[in-house]
Amino acid sequence: MNKNLWKITALLLIPALAVACGGALVNVAPDESARIAAAKSVTVRTTDGRELTFGSARIENETIIGVLENGEKMEIAFSAVQAVKAKDRGVNLTIPVLILDFAVAAWLGIGAATAPSPPPTNSCPLIYSFDGQAFVLEAEPYGGAVVKGLQRTEWIGLDRLAEIGGTFKLRAANDLSESEYLDELKLVVVDHAPGARALPDPNGRIHIISDPIPPSSAVTKGGLDVRAALSQNDRSFWEPAYPAPSAVSSAPSHPAGPAPSPEEIAEATPIDSLRDELILEFPKPAGARTAALVANAWTTFWGSDIAKSIISLHGRDLPQWTAAVNAHGPEYREIMSWFLTEELYMLKVEVETTAGWKPRTMIFGGGPIVARDKAYLMDISDAAGGTLKLRLRPPAGFWRFNSFAIDYGDAAPLRVTEIAPARARDAAGRDVRQNLAANDGDYFVMPHTGDYAELLFAAPPAPTRSARSVILKASGYYDPRLSADGEPRLDLLRRIHSEAGATLRFAYAEHLRRLAAAAAAPPAHAPALR
Repeated sequence: MNKNLWKITALLLIPALAVACGGALVNVAPDESARIAAAKSVTVRTTDGRELTFGSARIENETIIGVLENGEKMEIAFSAVQAVKAKDRGVNLTIPVLILDFAVAAWLGIGAATAPSPPPTNSCPLIYSFDGQAFVLEAEPYGGAVVKGLQRTEWIGLDRLAEIGGTFKLRAANDLSESEYLDELKLVVVDHAPGARALPDPNGRIHIISDPIPPSSAVTKGGLDVRAALSQNDRSFWEPAYPAPSAVSSAPSHPAGPAPSPEEIAEATPIDSLRDELILEFPKPAGARTAALVANAWTTFWGSDIAKSIISLHGRDLPQWTAAVNAHGPEYREIMSWFLTEELYMLKVEVETTAGWKPRTMIFGGGPIVARDKAYLMDISDAAGGTLKLRLRPPAGFWRFNSFAIDYGDAAPLRVTEIAPARARDAAGRDVRQNLAANDGDYFVMPHTGDYAELLFAAPPAPTRSARSVILKASGYYDPRLSADGEPRLDLLRRIHSEAGATLRFAYAEHLRRLAAAAAAPPAHAPALR
């Protein structure tokens, strides 16, 4: 299938699923275990990238035991499993029921103090909220700001931050292999009517969401109905996936020639097949002129990988390119135009109007580790009829969608209070409040993995008969520590930045290359297979 509907059960999000640090001890929920046993077929992706399909399988003693389609019996320990996909009987959908990515999943549930080592990727600084018992991962601000010139401010709702004794407590950490430059870090406290939520948009404006309406229809380009996956924030995702290599991949370049390279296959693949399409429909009341789109959308680890690969094409010229972007010269305008055109990290949302499809807003990707709801206000005054139709055209491999809703409510009363930390100390006990007080270039720098700061905020008094939402405001950038050596690939860079779709072909070729490498890996290298 070219479209994947993901059902992800993260660690500690169901009572029977747990992780032990260092031991990778996993207990699978009974419903997931029963589903695997009852499935028509089960595909296991191992940590070395292989995929093994069983005609039947069961779970026993932290091991998946099954019979391969060729009749061979195999046992795979949980420590060697990355994902499990079960194809239900009588249903033409392959739904991954379990993702055993221990580091990422554990972060979602147990926080910095006990989480195992992070995955080997670069992302952005990680913000943990204290929920009254532990620090839990809640935010990854300003993803993609990989040089100072791309610094930006981001607002992110903190759903699990608890007010304890009149204070809020956060932890900002460098848990990845990069250097972090935090410029400003504050909380925006919003008091509003009970029963509603306060959500930020990408510009920091606050929207009160009181009556969100899920989509009445959500259909992909291939006709797959994904409404159930996108109707609520429930860890069910739709993720546009790459197509299988086209027929050209199995044919030689010419009758006596070698098989085509990943680049040749990517060049022969129509650009349109490297993008999916999602049409969302919502009921629209008569007279509605504006609507707030509530979206929970992530950019993937793949997006982070490809961004690093493309930036690394500058080779030994990387310092000069970085300086040019920092100076907001032509290189800065070039990369911003690239962001907007290719939609790898910012995705256009179009509204069907009386004059056809018109772009009305742009989703900023969250993640790749964690994402929160954001609001996007749209003009829908020229949308005809009683149905609001939205269109998104996400590139394959770069996006994951959790939920969408529409709110038509009018502006509601709210009180907004922005607060700076009353206390902020780094791992060595140094006071870093001044570094985080304003967006002024006076950075709190975390150059080493394991660096952190803990921050305490004094909560403002809450009005009576009101509810409270708390939003993170963070500014800065990060350095993913890319190597600056080798010859610059100027021709390829020019093509990527000037030809629409060239990035998608570059990414697809890299995808095919990694698939081939995984398929060629000797079976003996597969861990814990027996």
